[in-house]
Amino acid sequence: MSNINSKTKYQYINQIGYDGKKVSENTMFDVLIWLEEDYFNHSASFDYYDIKPVLDFALMWNLFESKFCNRDANVGCLERISTEYVTLINDDIVNDCIEYFSNRYIRNNELNTTFNSVKIPPSKFELVKSVLIGQTADKKNKIEIILLIAYRFRNNLFHGEKELRKLSSQAENFEKLNRFLATLLLVNKSGHRIKS
Repeated sequence: MSNINSKTKYQYINQIGYDGKKVSENTMFDVLIWLEEDYFNHSASFDYYDIKPVLDFALMWNLFESKFCNRDANVGCLERISTEYVTLINDDIVNDCIEYFSNRYIRNNELNTTFNSVKIPPSKFELVKSVLIGQTADKKNKIEIILLIAYRFRNNLFHGEKELRKLSSQAENFEKLNRFLATLLLVNKSGHRIKS
């Protein structure tokens, strides 16, 4: 059972629940409970805090795509962002992300099988590989690779590639991406705007 604190629940008065029954005054529809009890018939468990980074990513990506990509993220937009923000983003956050994803996707100087599920566009495959194995140290390329990974995580999450029962195993990946997106968003909020 998810352990969402009752203090965080919104009040919906006189609403009809998913099962057609009137819900009480102080409850809201809890998707995690519904998934556990009704959809998966108690064969899956979703802990709110275990999957919170995944849920947060939906909000972070929404804001990012709105502010940076005119609500239409694509490879060209991500490349443009990496060019414009290269001098504005702290090296430590960039290097931390690259190190994390290198440890996740590189074995013996080669991309491992886990990387295949990311589904990077073929036109960017060699660039991703060269950055993650450390052949390319260019900060602009590193930023572009992090954004490409975030973009692919977004696509894999929203197009059903990520298995719901295993989302908690993705929490650390999404946590890294959330921190990176937050850095970009704060720079953007402070006055730098992406050129169209």
